Amino acid sequence: QNGGILLREQLSKRQGYREDVKVFTAKELEKATNNYHESKILRQGGQRTMYKRILVDNRIVANKKSIIGDPSQVPLLVYEYITNGTLFHHLHHDDVALDLPWKTCLRITIETAEALSYLHSTTSIPIIHWDIKLANILLDNNYNAKVFYFGASRLIPSDKARINTILQGTFGYLDPKYMLTSFLTEKILPMYFVSLMKEDNFHDILDPRVLTDENVDQLKKVAVLARRCVRTKGDVTPETQPRRYG
Repeated sequence: QNGGILLREQLSKRQGYREDVKVFTAKELEKATNNYHESKILRQGGQRTMYKRILVDNRIVANKKSIIGDPSQVPLLVYEYITNGTLFHHLHHDDVALDLPWKTCLRITIETAEALSYLHSTTSIPIIHWDIKLANILLDNNYNAKVFYFGASRLIPSDKARINTILQGTFGYLDPKYMLTSFLTEKILPMYFVSLMKEDNFHDILDPRVLTDENVDQLKKVAVLARRCVRTKGDVTPETQPRRYG
């Protein structure tokens, strides 16, 4: 059965479902990408290629095409096209003219945490992203956060609290307990600054572009919460409280 139709049928059974899942034909996708012309390629990976395409209503979307499996049945996914780049680009590239104010940074952090909370606690089977980092957080024109790239993600079966996996992810963002034990749970959260977060060097790890006299207390509270999230004892990290969807 067509995977898109099957997905729509499954979603329609959920409370609060909205009829906003569009199923495209192979011919529609070929036309929109000029038969998958190389000029339409946004990015390529080991197992998939992302194409930019324009729909008949002039909406721009991203089309992911798998390059493995049966060539007569190529899996295709169509995503919202995010035009504002990654959070990494906005924080670390000199050519970005507009610095992100602290209020926007905090909102992006909250939205990312809400996305992870949804994956961990609201889906029927918990989903672990496994590679959360700045380069995998996209921003739209209003700087709304979109968690991106699920190529390394894993499912945790309902009858298991954790699974044992081969160490994978981006060094510097891996959870300390995961690095020690290789056990993956819904309490695994990325970390970057934990090695620098000490009592006497809090200001040394802050981006001076967001630090002001007015928000220093809020910054400290966020840093303390982040440090709690990356404790080596995963059982004592904060519980996520997901919003109710649907």
